[in-house]
Amino acid sequence: MNQAFKRTMLAAVLASAAIGCETPAKPKPAPPQPTWTMPLSREAATAELVPLVAKFNDDISAFPGTTGAEHRQTLVVALDDLGRILRLINGPVQSPGFTNSLAIIAESKQTATIQSIPRERMEAVENQALQATASALNELVTRYLLDKDQLPGLLETLNTKVATAATVQGPMHDLDATDSFRAVAAVVQQMTDDLKAMVSESPSSGTPAPEVPVTPVAPPTTAPATMPVP
Repeated sequence: MNQAFKRTMLAAVLASAAIGCETPAKPKPAPPQPTWTMPLSREAATAELVPLVAKFNDDISAFPGTTGAEHRQTLVVALDDLGRILRLINGPVQSPGFTNSLAIIAESKQTATIQSIPRERMEAVENQALQATASALNELVTRYLLDKDQLPGLLETLNTKVATAATVQGPMHDLDATDSFRAVAAVVQQMTDDLKAMVSESPSSGTPAPEVPVTPVAPPTTAPATMPVP
């Protein structure tokens, strides 16, 4: 009886150990994010642009933030918005200069996600993104000859504020960068309003978004924003 009891206990212990050694099931990987597709018509692009510009205005209302970390978090979101906004205004075909500006904005957004980045490097990244944004917006106004009454003044204000932000360091830089992003918002809002008016004048045209001749795309002329952080 004693031997039978021992064998029963041993079997129970071995079974328990086997259960404990089972490899836990691996969690299923998250489904891939859907790939964004650029609308091919001006009507579709404008329909997507309107709520996105509203989101951008709402997102930048969090600037300047009470800390540098809060400012950086808002910057990442704002640059993500801007990359898509600029593409929707531009249309499916990009000039080399415009493509270069988008690359700089994307690199800046990626660098801004680095938590340990020094403040002076963060300010340089933000300045770089703002300068690329201003360059892209100036090109769009020149190419499409949109609102001639409002946009020249709005662009002049934007260019001035971006230039000023590049000369300021420390906590005051967050305030000047905030003013620059608000100036960006004013320009893209006016462009959006102009495009809405254009679409409403020919609601059933199905006209493709304006394009420019396809030419070889040059690499970014500004050093990538993802340089190693010391």
